[in-house]
Amino acid sequence: MDHDFAALVDEDDEFEQVARSIRADDKPSVWVLTDVLDEQGKAVAADLGADAMYHSLDVASEQSWDDAVTAAVGHFGRIDGLVNNAGVVKFAPLLQTSLDDYRRQIDINQRNSRFLSHSAG
Repeated sequence: MDHDFAALVDEDDEFEQVARSIRADDKPSVWVLTDVLDEQGKAVAADLGADAMYHSLDVASEQSWDDAVTAAVGHFGRIDGLVNNAGVVKFAPLLQTSLDDYRRQIDINQRNSRFLSHSAG
């Protein structure tokens, strides 16, 4: 395949802008767009055409990463590059932060990078 390949992860309301700005260079590329915003992700992938696909992904789940990587390799044959743009922040004093909220932030902001590297490696 004569393409560069990247996976895009984005979990905020700028999903479409990020995808389009990366695609803006004239370099041939194919994209696997991943998010929890399924309808928006599918629409952006459809708009980008045959060189893009969408896969639903919870970045805090190692199994979800494994599934996304499997889908990407199954569809395009390989992975050459990765873009991980996921992150969350909750502004609250630590003593007022629930353990579930704290764990979710750790899973998304820290563990997710390990999940991606391990799944794609």
